[in-house]
Amino acid sequence: MLDGRSAIALEEARIALSADPNYAPAYNLLGLTHMVLNEPRQAEDNFEKALNLAPGDPEITNNFGWFLCQNGREQRSISYFMAAAKNPLYTTPTKPYTNAGVCSVRLKNDKAAEDYLLTALQLSPTNTQALFWLADIAYRQGRHSEARQWTTDIEKMMEPTPEVMWLALRIERKLGNREAEARYASQLRRRFPGSPEQRLLTQGQYE
Repeated sequence: MLDGRSAIALEEARIALSADPNYAPAYNLLGLTHMVLNEPRQAEDNFEKALNLAPGDPEITNNFGWFLCQNGREQRSISYFMAAAKNPLYTTPTKPYTNAGVCSVRLKNDKAAEDYLLTALQLSPTNTQALFWLADIAYRQGRHSEARQWTTDIEKMMEPTPEVMWLALRIERKLGNREAEARYASQLRRRFPGSPEQRLLTQGQYE
């Protein structure tokens, strides 16, 4: 089912390519759109066209890396993220370092993930996605006080998502802070009814 935004993106790319068939950003947009539409073959074809036309473009390189990570090729994705991150023209290298961290978590390589995420955070101290995954790693490794600090930092910067709230709740549970655990549970039920996290809470599936 084609939603409005995807339809607009496909039309914008079509118009751009009719004006210039070698316009790499249009193929990048098509790649991203086909990713959203869960059409991996078309997404890969378009990303590869974009990279053939603009082989050094860090934004396209990062996006293709994320596509690979999302489609079971996490190990291969890391080299694309590093190529994007180390491109001196890229203004947001925190993004590919964060992506490399997330994909390393999927590879069950927490050490590499933590290194990438800490680098991402050094580049952008307000990178809440990097903070979340650092909290997740610390929680799973039993470093609960450190995990709490990461989630506290997130909450200073943004309204917590159900994912952040659920992680914070489980951290407080491990630390034995029943009052804070109950507070997060109440907020999760009130603000995010029907969310996967709220269902896990109801079922008592904390791990």
